[in-house]
Amino acid sequence: MLSFFKSRVKSLLVMYSIFKEVMIDASRYYRWSATRHSLLGLNENQLLAKITAHYHVLEKGLSMPEFRLGFGQAMVVGLKTLIVRYNEVSGDTDSTQYRAAIAVLKEYYCVHQKADFNIDAYFSQSFYEKYCQSGAGRAKHFSGNYFGNNCEFKGFFQSRCSVRELLPDALDKSLFEEAVEVASKTPSVCNRQSFGVIAVNDYDKCQQILEHHNGNRGFGQLIGNLLIVTCDLEGFAGTTERYQSYIDGGAFAMSLMLTLHSMEVGCCPLNWSVNNATDRALKKRFGIPDSKNVIMLLAAGRVPEEFSVPFSKRKDASELLEFLS
Repeated sequence: MLSFFKSRVKSLLVMYSIFKEVMIDASRYYRWSATRHSLLGLNENQLLAKITAHYHVLEKGLSMPEFRLGFGQAMVVGLKTLIVRYNEVSGDTDSTQYRAAIAVLKEYYCVHQKADFNIDAYFSQSFYEKYCQSGAGRAKHFSGNYFGNNCEFKGFFQSRCSVRELLPDALDKSLFEEAVEVASKTPSVCNRQSFGVIAVNDYDKCQQILEHHNGNRGFGQLIGNLLIVTCDLEGFAGTTERYQSYIDGGAFAMSLMLTLHSMEVGCCPLNWSVNNATDRALKKRFGIPDSKNVIMLLAAGRVPEEFSVPFSKRKDASELLEFLS
């Protein structure tokens, strides 16, 4: 009886410890993310992050082979508002992401002008002339030369793109097996290797899975192969490892993408930033154990002879690297 009582108390203390740490995490996230701020309360970094998210939606649309003229009106309006506010707060128009946003807006405007499609209602000439005179937004276009022959690591790594124009034909199971075998070399905490993959090469089932994902508009109908990257919570213990599954699973996902690229298979990561209800619905529908955290979905497939991808401008290294003095 005494041993049971001690065990129960210990369990409650562990639960309290986890709950306390998670609440601190939640408080930090609420404090520093853009979640709680209105437009006027956003600082320079928060504005740039929102600007990047907005322009990336538009550049994805512009890279699709048959995009609808006039698409993304709400996104254009939102991006313009953020651009104006950013200039009020910062004025640092040399930022790579700010310049990339201007380039995408310029491309959007010019494409519609060329097509003689009127967008004055949400993208005026006066805004274009004031903010969009520099830069040139563009998609990368490939014609039979996407994978190339580059064996040097830097060139290989930088040649990988998120490909959305995928052929929906089913990939062979042996290809998935080989890719996972190579990617399993990914390091993990104490070599526990709690990451894993649920592979789907049935078109109809892929479309059912994508019903639970809201970031595949415009290209989801092309996806006939999906990899659900997971990491099992049963491989971790203690308060300090509460997020280790996302670290190990994220590293594994990157290894998997590079492996697929080396095998001349195109892929596109699809984020799984969802609420618990959506997560539970996916797991219940497809029999995924609750202990497994879904890290992301990976759309995969052979690529067509010709296709385009967003330019997806990267930050300069000077914006990412700092030295501790």
